[in-house]
Amino acid sequence: SDGTLDTAFDPNELKYSQLPADDSATISLVKKIGDVVYVSGSFNELYESGLSGSATTVQGIIGLNTTGALDANFGAKVFLTDNRDAPKQASQIHAIPGSTDIYLVGNFVYVKTATEQSSPLLANYVVRVSTNGERVTTYANKTGENVGANDDVTSSALTSDGKLILAGDFTTFNGAPAGGIVRVNSDGTTDSTFTSAGSAFFGPSLTADSAGRMYVTGTLANYSSSNKNLVRLKADGTLDTDFSLDAQPNHYNSSTAISPNGDVYVYFFPSASQLSAGTKYGTTTVGFIARIHTSAPKTSTSTASGVAPGKPTDIRVKINGTKARVSWKAPTTGIAPKTYTATAVPTGARRASVSAAKTLTCTATAPSTSCTISGLSVGMTYGFSVVASSDGGSSEQLVLSKPVLVSAATAEQANTLPATGSTNTMWILSALALMLTAGGTTLRRLRRL
Repeated sequence: SDGTLDTAFDPNELKYSQLPADDSATISLVKKIGDVVYVSGSFNELYESGLSGSATTVQGIIGLNTTGALDANFGAKVFLTDNRDAPKQASQIHAIPGSTDIYLVGNFVYVKTATEQSSPLLANYVVRVSTNGERVTTYANKTGENVGANDDVTSSALTSDGKLILAGDFTTFNGAPAGGIVRVNSDGTTDSTFTSAGSAFFGPSLTADSAGRMYVTGTLANYSSSNKNLVRLKADGTLDTDFSLDAQPNHYNSSTAISPNGDVYVYFFPSASQLSAGTKYGTTTVGFIARIHTSAPKTSTSTASGVAPGKPTDIRVKINGTKARVSWKAPTTGIAPKTYTATAVPTGARRASVSAAKTLTCTATAPSTSCTISGLSVGMTYGFSVVASSDGGSSEQLVLSKPVLVSAATAEQANTLPATGSTNTMWILSALALMLTAGGTTLRRLRRL
């Protein structure tokens, strides 16, 4: 934490044997889950005593422990390959809620695991494995070509109830039309309650907020008469018409990230041919990163100068049976709010007995900064948000950083971000690193083209 090298972590050396001796392996992803550091990239040899020692055969992904040595469980048991047995890589790894399993998403076609080295599994860009390096056989336990996506999966997100949302250049998933975006159940089957876009994207990237809404970037020809580069989808996959399509990133090569307090950032990585046009959001030049409104301020017809309140801060949620007490702090910018509206949006069910649940709200009159939402469904997860309103319009949404499962034992959930800029700056730098990692598949494909 003081910036010095941690010598207690002494990792192995990785190499791709088809590269020149002085060329290093390409790393696409490093992610720590629990005590395991997962490393993925284009490599097929691992040297524990330097390149002059003996090599262990690896392929695309390994797991290290906190000292940098091979993890005793996951280790080098999983091989990610293409149809020529060349090493491929994971661009994203997701830890599954309520499970020790993980999802691997990337540009691999086949997977070999600890128990299936001689007969690789056709995975088509996504697989579920255990932390012991074994394939989870209840996920996509099928044979033949109609497994997974029929083309690249360029981005993914995990819902609060453990379902996987995939976006990419594919037009089918598990043999059925999927239109570039699909939600997958925990057993690998397609979630039929999710509305797919209906035709292919090019290079989409997506992130999901705590309410289950998805911000999708890329070349998106599905949602209007002209191509769009950014849309927001509702949790069921349909277009969210409350999110404006008027102002757009001027490049399809962009990605989004969501901060813990719900702010949405757009990061641009234009190709060489696009650089001459600059990077813009709508007509405004923004450099390579922009923060966008998640809800547009309303136009005022009063004499209050049309200035909306600033965003509230420090949202907290406490569940009591089927009620949620939502509290927050008043905004410190804009004009004074007159009212607040707190909203609970159902994002997923943890029990099969829960069917449909409704979006619920409560209101508070300033200066009060709390209200109670009633009628929640036990076993359902909800995303919570707060908006401040006045005669000048409405603020941006303050969103709780993660959904809340309604149960008798639910602890209070809170967003308590610091008022200073240093930690937020560190978050933005981390977000950029994650977005660059997530965009790696798209960039690699563009180089191939």
